[in-house]
Amino acid sequence: RPDDLPLHLLEAEVKLDGKKWTIHKYDADPFPSNPHAHNYAENLKLHLGNGLLYFGKERKSSCGTMNKKELVKLRDLVQQRNATIVLPDLTV
Repeated sequence: RPDDLPLHLLEAEVKLDGKKWTIHKYDADPFPSNPHAHNYAENLKLHLGNGLLYFGKERKSSCGTMNKKELVKLRDLVQQRNATIVLPDLTV
């Protein structure tokens, strides 16, 4: 990321159902989506297009799915927090 850009333009932190999700606008790792959400407390990554959850650095198969209603709510919160983050198309 460019060092002269304020951090708030490059990420969004949102809470959904008591869980904190962090989205980086320029994440070095584009898996599972670009961008994707991190739940660092539970070591999860979330595909922001289809809601699939991945544990840690595993790329083999998903370990669960966020339901569509929650995913849409999370995406809305991200856009409210930082409208410059372009989310992948919703596919669920």
